[in-house]
Parts: sequence; C-alpha cells; structure tokens
Amino acid sequence: VRGQVDQSILDYLKGNSSYSVMVEALDITGLTDIINAYGSMTMFVPTNDAFSKFFTRRSISGLSAMNKDTLNRMLRYHMYNEIFGSAVFQTGSLPAVTASGDLIKMDISQGLKNTLLNNTVGIDSLNLTKTNGIIHVVNDVLEPPSNTIYTFLKSDPDYSIMAQAIQKTGVDT
Repeated sequence: VRGQVDQSILDYLKGNSSYSVMVEALDITGLTDIINAYGSMTMFVPTNDAFSKFFTRRSISGLSAMNKDTLNRMLRYHMYNEIFGSAVFQTGSLPAVTASGDLIKMDISQGLKNTLLNNTVGIDSLNLTKTNGIIHVVNDVLEPPSNTIYTFLKSDPDYSIMAQAIQKTGVDT
C-alpha cells in the first residue's frame, strides 16, 4: 500500500472499502474534484470505523443526517493544501492552517506512531504517498473548533475582565 504512489488520493480511497464513508462524504460535498486534482495536499483520513465512532458520539444516524455545509467544513478540516509528512510533525501544530482555515493541535511526545491530534484522535498509518499528496489514516473524525474567541474568553476565569469588556462594548455578538 505504501509503495502505490501511482494513484491519486481519491483513487486510493475509492479502491479501499475501509474508506467508503469518506468517499461518500466527498461526493456529497462536491470535494471529489479537489481530492482528485494534481497538486500537493495532506489529508488526515478517517476510516469507516472512525466515522461510526463519530456518528455514535454525536447521536447521528449517518452522513445523510448531517448538514452539507457542516460536513464540507468538517472534511476541509482534515485537509492541508501542501504536503506534510510525519517528519515535520511537532508538538503544537503544523506550520499552516487546514483548508477550513483552522489549526489542528498535535502531540508527538509519545512518539510519531502515538501522535495525538486535538488530544483525542490517534493516527493509525503515516505517510501513504500518492500522486497528489500524502495520507495519514486517523482513528476518529476530527471536528473543527466551534467556539468563538469570546466563548473561550468567557469560559476561562483568567480572561474574565476581557470578556466583560467585550460584552460591555457590544462586540460579543
């Protein structure tokens, strides 16, 4: 599998039944053209089992129960517009934002094979090189951050004065 660099990311996903939910999600959102294009991308790809975990955790019946825009943003959160092999992984985050414009927190303190993304998502396989990028297989679905800066500030007592100032000036909305 690692040596099959003669196929695109999309061809690889379509050729492996463990990723059928991901392929369906890409079809639903219209992202298949992006994934099939030539270029340099990185994808953290959840397996079907990872999607099952996500659906159970969120009490959703499946992809059809998800809002298309929400699904699109979630999938883009798994993608980077450049190649990041595990050699550049570091504790913190990669030196770029995802295609959704967000960061993914990484922890490699237990070794690359035990890398944790956002404190909860593990990586099952690293560095599957394809003609248009690289895949890292993950054991759960990454969920993009949903908190606003104001929500974060309100939730942390260390920032209570700042949160009050934001509220009083009316920029909290």
